[in-house]
Amino acid sequence: PSPGLTSSSTTNAGATGGAVVLFRMCTCALASQASLRTLIYVSTRLLCDEASAFGEGNERPCCTTAWVEALCSPGVRRSFLHKQMGVHRRLTLGYLLLLSGTVRAVTHGCAKGKRLHSHFVQFAQQLLADVVPCVALIADTREATTLADAAFVDGDDASLRDGTKKELHVPSLMTVEANNTLLHLFHGIALDVLEVHQHDEKQTTTSRRAVLDRDAPSRIWSVVSILQRALLRALEWVQSEIIWEMSSINSVDPSTKTQAVNETFALVRIALEDGFAQLIKKQETLECSRRAVEKQFGQNSKDYHAISGMMWTNTLRLFFFCRSLSNAWTYIYGGLGEMGVQHTDEQILALIASFVSSVPSFEGEEKEHDVFLAATMLLSGALAAVAAAPAPSMQAALWFSELNLTQQIHNTIVQRGLRYRDENVQKLSALLSRLILYSSSNNSAFRIIADSPDQLLELLSNGRDGASQCVIGVMIRAAVERPHSILPSLFRLLQHGDTNTRRNVLDVLSALPKASDDSAYGGAIAPERMRPVLRLLSEELLLRIQDEELQIRLQSSKLFAKVWPEDVCRSLLKLATQRDRSVKRKSSAQHALRLVVEAHTSDGSVVLLLIQESLTLLGENVPSICATPSTPADILAFATLHCGTLQDTVESQQVTNSSTGEEGNINERIIRLVALLGRHWAEGVLNWTKTCILPLLQRAMEARAPLEQELLVRVMSQIAYVCGATNEGLVALSLSCLHIMKPTEEGTNNSTVWLENLTGPSTALSSDASIYQIIAPLLFLRGCPRRIFATFLTVTQMPPPIAEMWEFLWSVLLNPNYREELSLDAQRVILELMCKYNASVMMEQLRHIGSRYLKEGFFSHVDGSIAFFICRVGFFCIGFLLSQNQTLFCSKEMKSNLGLNEHEAEEREMVGVVATAEKEREEEMEFTELVSGAQMVGRWTEDVVMPWLLSEDDAGICDVPLPVDFQRLSRSAVECLAIVMIAALNRQAFSDTVTPFVMLPLTQLAQQCRERVNFWKENCSATDALVEWSPSPHLLGRFEFAIHIHQRALNLLRAHPSGRTTIGLYFKHYMPPLIELANAICTAVLRFGKKDIAQVAVESCHALFLAVMASTGASPRLSGGETPKGRAEPSKTVLMFLDVTDRNALITFAVGSARYSDIPQVQSEGVKLLSALLGAAPEIFLTEAKMDEAPLGEALTVLGSVALMHPDAKTRVIAEQVLRVLQAN
Repeated sequence: PSPGLTSSSTTNAGATGGAVVLFRMCTCALASQASLRTLIYVSTRLLCDEASAFGEGNERPCCTTAWVEALCSPGVRRSFLHKQMGVHRRLTLGYLLLLSGTVRAVTHGCAKGKRLHSHFVQFAQQLLADVVPCVALIADTREATTLADAAFVDGDDASLRDGTKKELHVPSLMTVEANNTLLHLFHGIALDVLEVHQHDEKQTTTSRRAVLDRDAPSRIWSVVSILQRALLRALEWVQSEIIWEMSSINSVDPSTKTQAVNETFALVRIALEDGFAQLIKKQETLECSRRAVEKQFGQNSKDYHAISGMMWTNTLRLFFFCRSLSNAWTYIYGGLGEMGVQHTDEQILALIASFVSSVPSFEGEEKEHDVFLAATMLLSGALAAVAAAPAPSMQAALWFSELNLTQQIHNTIVQRGLRYRDENVQKLSALLSRLILYSSSNNSAFRIIADSPDQLLELLSNGRDGASQCVIGVMIRAAVERPHSILPSLFRLLQHGDTNTRRNVLDVLSALPKASDDSAYGGAIAPERMRPVLRLLSEELLLRIQDEELQIRLQSSKLFAKVWPEDVCRSLLKLATQRDRSVKRKSSAQHALRLVVEAHTSDGSVVLLLIQESLTLLGENVPSICATPSTPADILAFATLHCGTLQDTVESQQVTNSSTGEEGNINERIIRLVALLGRHWAEGVLNWTKTCILPLLQRAMEARAPLEQELLVRVMSQIAYVCGATNEGLVALSLSCLHIMKPTEEGTNNSTVWLENLTGPSTALSSDASIYQIIAPLLFLRGCPRRIFATFLTVTQMPPPIAEMWEFLWSVLLNPNYREELSLDAQRVILELMCKYNASVMMEQLRHIGSRYLKEGFFSHVDGSIAFFICRVGFFCIGFLLSQNQTLFCSKEMKSNLGLNEHEAEEREMVGVVATAEKEREEEMEFTELVSGAQMVGRWTEDVVMPWLLSEDDAGICDVPLPVDFQRLSRSAVECLAIVMIAALNRQAFSDTVTPFVMLPLTQLAQQCRERVNFWKENCSATDALVEWSPSPHLLGRFEFAIHIHQRALNLLRAHPSGRTTIGLYFKHYMPPLIELANAICTAVLRFGKKDIAQVAVESCHALFLAVMASTGASPRLSGGETPKGRAEPSKTVLMFLDVTDRNALITFAVGSARYSDIPQVQSEGVKLLSALLGAAPEIFLTEAKMDEAPLGEALTVLGSVALMHPDAKTRVIAEQVLRVLQAN
């Protein structure tokens, strides 16, 4: 004994004898195991022995009362032992061991004929009232030793997020023993109460019966939460220790194992809490009911006694619950210092088997008693399993220590536990089954455990509950072991089962592909074992894709995302593009393909596979013939997919007999489908990188056949559209294209490699293949949206790959050697790609190259072809940038008059596009930049294009005449100025640029004609003298250039859906000068006899004819030719919104030109104009004042005379047709 303890005990004179004896015994209890056993024996005899009567003075007194008082004194405040235990830890530990051993000895029947609750009722009551709370306080003491693992780095919280711990707080020995003491006390008390109760019921002899007072056991309700906390505390200690141990070991996948451990302990903890909560809730309910009955009827009523009987039954259930759970724990962790016996795995497995075998089987409806007994036994078995083997590696050793017994346990769970409908019973049964499966995942012994697939399939068909969820895990393992027997059975249930059965089967099939990397139902299965299973699954899915029932088709389609794409892509492509009258198979196959590509977005391998398989179906790049089918499933799948059904065979014969155009439709369907799948794949990619895009581009560059090139271009364009919509995607795509176009080391300027490798003399490729390889990467970049390109206002703001692409493309265009190798299509693609950049970046570049190549006097000493090319580049880029702006063709004034705002709002709402203020501001900023570009176009046209157009000697401009280059240049100038002219209709800022080219030639030529006619009237009209006069050749050349611009602008307005909203502004600005010019020319021709300038009037009239035609063309329509909502047909035409004076002038000019027989060409064009007016807006011929038909009648009269007398047959036919239509209407 410790000297301190001895001195302390001798100083306390107020202690009773029993307390002093107990103090000395507790002090000596830790000396050795033999001392502890001896002291427990002495304590038991002191408690149980009665007084002896062997003579006076020799009797041994009874110490029961004194010893009970001593054993329970630590629970009394201010007692001697209570004070000493607060100071001396060894004393407390000795007391816990001695008390636990004494109670255990008494409750286990060491004293014959004496039980705790029949002979020592006072001791039992004081244990529950005083001792148990005192021990609970000791167990709740947070005394722990911290153990840290050196493998962890400070500040790393990843392990905490994964459920692992860097440090382990090991509880102290006293805390652990206090917790074990609580469990032993409750186990002993519960065991004693149940045995006394059973002995009381079975006692039939006349000997003294063990009387059980119901008031003493009922005191357990006040302290039952202490037992619950003790069990949860013990589980937490075991869980923390095993997680820390697994985290300290370098495991392959510690997070997966840690997750499995956490899930297992969480399920046991929840089931434990639910079990106590249900019993306590029921007891409280009964207590409330009994009080209400007592208050109303008194304690002698029948209902009062009935409720008291139910409360006693619930109390006995609580004792049974406590005995079972504490037995599971104390059997494994015996406590009592080192006296506990360490049981082997076989013994622990036998304990679990005893629990599981106690689960009652039932027939018919479930009984409350059976449900309680099943839940208690299964919870005890699960508690024993996780307490004995908390780690997955320990589970394997436990369950396979006796394989036959494990098989019996699992069969009992399947045949009894899983058939209950109670949720707690199903969860606990599933937990035990999962623990067995977890340990047997990589062991061949699983075949013995899952040797009853018929029973498992029956459980799948019993409904959708916890039992079916458990069976799902079992079926997954069974399907891996025996796929050829399990999978067909599952698909039969999928086809013929009810709704819940089908959902269960679909859960099995959906979880099956994840069995190789999922720990939800056990350890991972090797991929080599899963490959044949997934192949067989894909074959079964292909056979079910044309099922008659919609749910089967849809759910089966979803499963295709789980299998290997190599097994299903070709068959699905074939099914998705074949003729299918019912559309069932086709739609299901297309849906399955989409799910396949969306499930494999980590890289581009699935896209490459789709391309390869589609090329196989298209008849190009055919691989070797597949192996001959051998298994019955292979033969059936081959026959169904490649030979087709009877209906497919008939249709295939019809396709064979059809024309080649029908075959082209099949190819088009394949290409369109693969392109759409490529877009779906791109939409699912989360992070765009060069490694994701480059293999696809490299495969696209390897294309040789035309059909293969078309397929790859369309697929890659769809991918590029999605990829280029993000900043990181555009950077990745630019890097990949630069890798192909500039495969050189960083820092070297080798932009020639792309062209020299493809077009050099050493290349063995054909010209078409070379052109494709040049243009393909450009097409992919051009397919990107412009939004990301346009966000960078300067080159310095661009990411390096995008800026490098900009510089590289300009270096290619400005190098004469490379430019000559590029076709016009390739040049156009490059320019369209560069126009995706911001307008400010383009304007800066054009100003730079303009100052470099278009200097004053440049043409006198340098070949003009480079200057012409630079001008063409500028014309194209500025025109293209203007045409890309959505507001170019829209006039707000005319749109409001035409009532298009409501329709456009509905259309934008349908497609999900809302014009924000930010977007409008960006468009206006771009227009501001393009105003300077339009001014540049005007300067270049005046300096480069017009001198060549107006010169009498083409060779005087350049050293060498360039008719081909100049034709291209003039066409580019006309195209660009036509777009600028349209922009000037809505924005005055562009008018100053375009007026000298489209308005001044008209007004100047008309003015010159009027001046000469007036001069003739003043000086020569009296003598009828002829005056020699010809318009200025330069002015006629400018007029010809201007009329080409007008015609091109009107054609653009007519082709654009919103062009008719702007055509009214054209009439307002240009109709008066065109009419004046035509009238002036006709007068000059009549006065001077200049028949050669009559074509000017013809062209003016033709421009108005094109304008009238543009006022009717390209009105917005929905798919299928339907009229948009809110628009009445026929709608009010644009011409009706013109000013009355302008409308009358147009009608007068049309009628007058149609009857002007002096110049037949003008009359022919006038007939066309009048016919166009009658067809476009016949209502404008009705005067607003009287609404009579005088103008219309005049027009009909004119057309009638033309139909009879005009010399041109084509003009007569037009007039006759218009008259016939008007007369018919």
